Amino acid sequence: MKNVIAYLILIPSFLLSCSIAQEKSGKIEGNSGINYNESKEMWAEMKEVNGNSYSYTLEFISWTGAGSRTTITVKDGIVAERYYEAFLQKTEDGEHNEEITETYTETNDEIGSHEAGAEPLSVDELYELCLAEYLVVNETENTIYFNTTQQGVISECGYVPENCVDDCFRGFQMSHFEWL
Repeated sequence: MKNVIAYLILIPSFLLSCSIAQEKSGKIEGNSGINYNESKEMWAEMKEVNGNSYSYTLEFISWTGAGSRTTITVKDGIVAERYYEAFLQKTEDGEHNEEITETYTETNDEIGSHEAGAEPLSVDELYELCLAEYLVVNETENTIYFNTTQQGVISECGYVPENCVDDCFRGFQMSHFEWL
């Protein structure tokens, strides 16, 4: 009986947060001038034209110079490969260099077997993650970020808590996308 009552309380709150996210998704737009809803529609159209095979890279760089890139390759809508590299940015004699500190490649059943790196998600799953996790945060306590490529593909979704100083972005930032 306690579980039934808990579900009766949780279901309306879940539905409310989904409707709030849906409402926000039409208002938040990136530098491209495209909002979440428009981007998701454009994505569906692009998949029809280009197929459901592509690769994209998510990147993180700390203020300390440490960073990582994860490239996800999707073939026919299924994640087929995840490549990860960690690096340190260094400046020597005015030149910026990266020192690779770790790499791996996962394919087939290995995908997701390493802890480091971005989750092995399709772009469709990135849209869902964006809406469910990042667009629902309180706007008075966080700055929300959403952006797309010029073609309309989601490229950034997340937030930064107010008064946070270093490495505060929660979400994802895409540095590269291409159709295969």
